[in-house]
Amino acid sequence: MSISAPKDHFIRRMARITIEFTSRFRVGRGEPETSLAADVASDPNGLPMIPGESMAGALRAAFGRRYPEAVNSIFGSRRAGELGSRIQISDAHIHDQYDRVIDEVLSLSRIYGEQNDKASPSDPVLQDALAIQRRDMVRRHHRGAVDGSGKFEAETLSRGHRFTLQLEMIEKPESEEWPALRSLWYSQSIALGAKTRSGFGRFKVVHWRERTFDLTKSNDFKAYACIDSRLDRCPIDFTDLPEIHRVDSSISIPLRPLSAWCFGGGQSQAAPEPKDKPTLQPFAEPGVVWSNPHSAQDSSKPRGRIEPGFWVIPGTGIKGALAHRVAFHFNRLQGYFADEPLGEETERADWLMQHTGWRNPAVAHLFGVPSGKPGQSQGCVSIDDTLISTDGPELDRRDHVAIDAMTSGSLSGKLFTERLLRVSLNLRLQIHEDLDWNKPHGKALLAALDDLCHGRLALGGGTGRGHGRFEVTNPDWRNQLTPKPTNP
Repeated sequence: MSISAPKDHFIRRMARITIEFTSRFRVGRGEPETSLAADVASDPNGLPMIPGESMAGALRAAFGRRYPEAVNSIFGSRRAGELGSRIQISDAHIHDQYDRVIDEVLSLSRIYGEQNDKASPSDPVLQDALAIQRRDMVRRHHRGAVDGSGKFEAETLSRGHRFTLQLEMIEKPESEEWPALRSLWYSQSIALGAKTRSGFGRFKVVHWRERTFDLTKSNDFKAYACIDSRLDRCPIDFTDLPEIHRVDSSISIPLRPLSAWCFGGGQSQAAPEPKDKPTLQPFAEPGVVWSNPHSAQDSSKPRGRIEPGFWVIPGTGIKGALAHRVAFHFNRLQGYFADEPLGEETERADWLMQHTGWRNPAVAHLFGVPSGKPGQSQGCVSIDDTLISTDGPELDRRDHVAIDAMTSGSLSGKLFTERLLRVSLNLRLQIHEDLDWNKPHGKALLAALDDLCHGRLALGGGTGRGHGRFEVTNPDWRNQLTPKPTNP
């Protein structure tokens, strides 16, 4: 990305930033989503990378929401007579198990060992980056049940991987633009890659090193001219800066279970399997875990490892249940009811379709409109995944058997087992735009959250068997809402 600025902008701010993904992510090449293996952006080693233009676009969008009057002066504009961007972002490259950024061409032995044995890789972190993780997802119809034709897969990469990039900005002396840009990286308003409103692409900054160059000074000019662009050769005169703790536009709701619950199902490949292999069990995924600080000097020992699995409460699973209940409350507030006197049955079906799902105005505004549909949009609310270590909670075991409808006896060969969790969780919603809680859209979401907090909205699988009921442990969670709703 080229950068340009007026002559009085002779200050160069440069930072080397290391980020760690806290959720699964997918950064493609802008092609249709068919296969992750064919579409993922990669470096010459075939390892995932994050293109600089992708990060610049996400950064511009987040900066524009917070500082709309300054976004064109920093990120440039295509309008005649205006300058280009004063921001330059390099591609972000992945780290190996020693927490070292890979900015060179590797041999296969560096990843798989001298014997090229994929079963016993020499660098499991890099091998995991080459693997495809699939998450099964479903779509609900207007009655709240699973749409028979709405099953699909989301192909992503494991959470926990680290990437390093270089960020450069041109500005005037004593400008406050750089601190504002830096604080944005530490907020939750930026997500990278595809399906960000499904909770993917979340990250945190684990290391920030920077230096300011005044090009009117000879020493700074020479130092700036000698900066090595390779990310694995960070200049020694860069300064480590502390983390910024920032209050985000998010809502955190602590929940405790009124009953056992389970998200996902089937045989999980990530979690350890018991000897008696249950038919249904919670959904689990592997991830990268780092045991030592990034700034540690000893790089001879591996710092990253693959954690076998975490029980995952997918944000998309909670989003589907909330969206269905939001549509109900919005229709209630607007006076739209399913028993409205209408004409032919086809007319009633069309009427129901127009007031449910993504066609519902509240659902479209809050959770977005799918790609390819009229008025497609991202929405202003997303829900983060929640992770629970598989080493922690004990699972409830329940045996079931299918009943013959004619004899009321058990059906032969229809015995199945499920494992359930009974632990508290913390639901976290990200609000990406100003949301007025006193308007119909906000009131509908607030009513849906109130249902969830009082056990009237079940989450996860097996809700027909009484699973997935929760209650809030801190009734003051409403104090996080701005502006304050007028009605409880």
